[in-house]
Amino acid sequence: MYLFINNIKLNFYKNIKNNFFYIHLASAMFVISLFLFYYYNSPWSEQSKVTAYIQIVACAFPMMSSIIIALNFKLESQNLFNMLIGAPNSKFLSHFNNILFLLIEGCITSLIALIGFGIVFKTMGNQFFSISIYIYSSVLMLMINYIIYTLIYIITYQFGKSLGIMIGVFGSILSAIMLTGLGESIWFYIPFSIVSRLPSHLIISKTNNTNYFLQPEIIKACISCIVLYFIVTILFYIWSNKWEGRYVDKE
Repeated sequence: MYLFINNIKLNFYKNIKNNFFYIHLASAMFVISLFLFYYYNSPWSEQSKVTAYIQIVACAFPMMSSIIIALNFKLESQNLFNMLIGAPNSKFLSHFNNILFLLIEGCITSLIALIGFGIVFKTMGNQFFSISIYIYSSVLMLMINYIIYTLIYIITYQFGKSLGIMIGVFGSILSAIMLTGLGESIWFYIPFSIVSRLPSHLIISKTNNTNYFLQPEIIKACISCIVLYFIVTILFYIWSNKWEGRYVDKE
């Protein structure tokens, strides 16, 4: 536990020094400002504005995650992965500590992007949705983002940051496609679509005043998340303990 806490502190100083947190923060503030500026004179209804914003933020997360993980990979490669390979504790804990900090940064970004938007949006005279809807949407996104972050992390560290970013971009495109009729019967099995569909259904439930958690699709999505959590965690444990670094000359 002592080593784990020390690794958390080390990752904190390392990421602050390399501006990872500020990249997350700047991205969130830019998105909020852009949409609020557009929505100021937009003829859309309040429900349409909120739904579109949350969906776009959710769809962008796989791509943004892949970029942040690629930057993290580049930072570790500059030190020849010494912090991960030469750790006194298990390599699993070193990798887990690394991805945990990225998830914490992603959590903060998500909260700022959604709650920050919600607060300012309400001050503009939009009162249909309470702040709680933005908090719940953020929590739903974060629940599935562990799976997305972990998968992209494994791909990036195993095969290189180029492939990791490609998977992130593909995930964002797939997430957007699954919001259409094409994803009606399969979205609850795909992590990239669950991240955008869960908050979308929450908005619809609030608008129609229906019970969110009794919807069959939501139940299927929750079961899929639980199964995927176990699969991804086991995969991450096996992979991280076998990982021996990577040549990065051509990265």
